[in-house]
Amino acid sequence: METINLYNFNSTIKMLSLMRKKSDLKNLLSPPPIRIYANHLNVPPKIFDKYLRLFDLPSSDFLPISYPFILTMPMQIQLFAHPSILINPLGFLHVSNNMTLYKPIPKDEKMEAYCHIDLTRLVKKGLEITVKILINSNSEPIWECHSTYLKFSKKYRDEEGNGKKQFSFESYDKYDEEHHWYVSRKDAFSYARVSGDYNLIHLSSIFARIAGLPKPIIHGMWSIGKCLHYLSIDSSNTLYFYHVFKGPIPLNSSCKLCIKNTQNDAKRFDLFVENNPRPCIQGIISASPIEL
Repeated sequence: METINLYNFNSTIKMLSLMRKKSDLKNLLSPPPIRIYANHLNVPPKIFDKYLRLFDLPSSDFLPISYPFILTMPMQIQLFAHPSILINPLGFLHVSNNMTLYKPIPKDEKMEAYCHIDLTRLVKKGLEITVKILINSNSEPIWECHSTYLKFSKKYRDEEGNGKKQFSFESYDKYDEEHHWYVSRKDAFSYARVSGDYNLIHLSSIFARIAGLPKPIIHGMWSIGKCLHYLSIDSSNTLYFYHVFKGPIPLNSSCKLCIKNTQNDAKRFDLFVENNPRPCIQGIISASPIEL
């Protein structure tokens, strides 16, 4: 596997340039064995503090389970931008994340990270790719994420839908907690500045329409950060966090988060938008491994 070091890489400029390119789906059927590597990965204190304030998360000496995803965002963009891969983020939907926090990560931890395409498969709606991100400290894994994306395609898809079925969440008539918030345009820009994710479907009405959306949508990981505030999870312990993005959340809309406490101190949550009876995001977070 070819390893490329993440060095002096401007993820914002590269993401914007990628939006002018066409994704090479044929190459993605058998992606080249390319791995992005970042040594001396550090948490920028000011950015980290802004992230905590953005979601009203309590001040902590440890990283929330979602933060390493932000920290490794430039690696994913560099992977997508490799000439042998070329993934235009405008055309790909973020489907799910399966995160594991193996041990608490102090905010001053010295880390190294790896990122590569772990799996591609044809599904009924098109082509799915799963990116594996691994963060180590002293050569031991401390955080891992399998992040799946979908490209709608009529040419590259499994018409019979015989591929792996998505995990089905249990539905509930009653929840233990309910919380409400409003998603504003300011939230999208604030998150872009903190995360470096300047995908224009979140910031521009024109680019949202180009992507087939009636209006800009909030970043999926912004919503996850907001959910974590109300889930009140202690990231100083081992954690498993699986969540699925099932529908877009437009800017300037109201959301409702419903939480169900389940066995083994796990928490199941569904996030609804406006009057849509179907959840836009579903997830579970637990101190015990999640069987998918």
